[in-house]
Amino acid sequence: MSHTPFELSTELAEAILAKVDAVAKEHHCPSISWGLWCDGTFMASGATVEHDDGFHPTPSSVYRIASMTKSFTAATVLSLRDEGVLSLDDPIGRHAPELAGLRAPTDDAAPIRIRHLLTMTAGFVTDNPWGDRHLDIDDDGMDAIVRDGVVFSGPTGSAFDYSNLGFGLLGRVVKRATGRRVQDLITERFLEPLGLDRTTWLQPEHDDWARPYRWRDGAWVPEGSEPLGDGEIAPMGGLWSTVDDVLRWVTFLSEAFPARDGADDGPLSRTSRRELQEMHRFTSTMPLPGRTAVNGYGYGLRVRNCSRMGRVVGHSGGLPGFGSHMRWAVERGIAMVALSNVTYAPMAELTQDVFELILEHGAFPTPLPLDAPLVHEYAGRLVALLGDWDDAVADALFADNVGPDEPYDRLQAQAGRWLAECGGSFEVDHVVATTAAAGRIFLRRPEGDPFEIQFKLSPAGPPRIQKYAEIDDT
Repeated sequence: MSHTPFELSTELAEAILAKVDAVAKEHHCPSISWGLWCDGTFMASGATVEHDDGFHPTPSSVYRIASMTKSFTAATVLSLRDEGVLSLDDPIGRHAPELAGLRAPTDDAAPIRIRHLLTMTAGFVTDNPWGDRHLDIDDDGMDAIVRDGVVFSGPTGSAFDYSNLGFGLLGRVVKRATGRRVQDLITERFLEPLGLDRTTWLQPEHDDWARPYRWRDGAWVPEGSEPLGDGEIAPMGGLWSTVDDVLRWVTFLSEAFPARDGADDGPLSRTSRRELQEMHRFTSTMPLPGRTAVNGYGYGLRVRNCSRMGRVVGHSGGLPGFGSHMRWAVERGIAMVALSNVTYAPMAELTQDVFELILEHGAFPTPLPLDAPLVHEYAGRLVALLGDWDDAVADALFADNVGPDEPYDRLQAQAGRWLAECGGSFEVDHVVATTAAAGRIFLRRPEGDPFEIQFKLSPAGPPRIQKYAEIDDT
């Protein structure tokens, strides 16, 4: 299933390269490795090096991707849910009894459920600086945190607060429910089947990986400590990966759209992959060119609904010495990954800027049309009725609310006015399905833009039209 072809013109390619170079300079990135993908195909990739320490990255060079790991953890939790091992509405103490007493400090606090951890609504404080230094904590250390008391920012379920500890506790729940570390399950269920061969939980043994830096006092200095190992909080951000591998992961998630018939034999069902990418918790609005975008959180992924780009999904990763981002527009089939090796490099800014460049150059793919045969069938039947009114045909076409809402004689007179507007005959220019049961009909006029009619089918079968009306966008 392909969208409109993505045209990477010479001008656009040069603009993207210039943007990558500008971000690297402005934010003192020793290196940036990036890739642009459309409909499962690499469209462009590259690397820029500002600090030449001998490392010259390719799309298969390894960086630490930090919190981009969360989508892998969330996918594993959903796979266990699909198998009946757990429910997202289970209190976490059901599987890990040592967590049963973990709750917000009010008498009426709700129990923390697995769903709260996935959506960052357990009530824990936002903890990026702290979490980034505790990836390698062991079982005893996690037990001590729970025993000594967790600080809450508010009551469970009431608000979004980004919590790395919460994803560490997801790892504990999975371990107690299955007897296996979530890291091992991620490797077996996703990394190996999808061929993510350069994605690991431990620092690479080969030499093709980006050394971590920090920009301090006008110079690059090596990040002071060795990269933390694979511990109890690693499910929130422990993975090392590459542009190639992350784009394979994005491809796997993106291929769940649109919903359709046919074989569904991936390591996670299409419906569960789509569930990962739904907005389960509102977080904020964001002013962008055009209309304001609405931001939210899925399961281990951030989700933005934008009138210009549609649903855009992604996640950043930041650890001492690294910054990364993956971003894709699910209805448009386009994605970008950018990895860098300076502390908290703003790669989300880069991927957003590149998407804006693509949009400005008129190259942003258009969405796939919905597979909505009923919409097209009923559009044709409605146009035929409006062009040659017959009450018996209307009775067969309309739901039983239509006549009481507007008498047929008035609807017939309205159809006559529309017919005159279209020059005495209806000629369909095209039909757009807005859902599987609603659409817009575009009718040609002698002059000007097409005449538009919107209609919706009723909920009770067999299908009938419950409402139709002229659209006036002026």
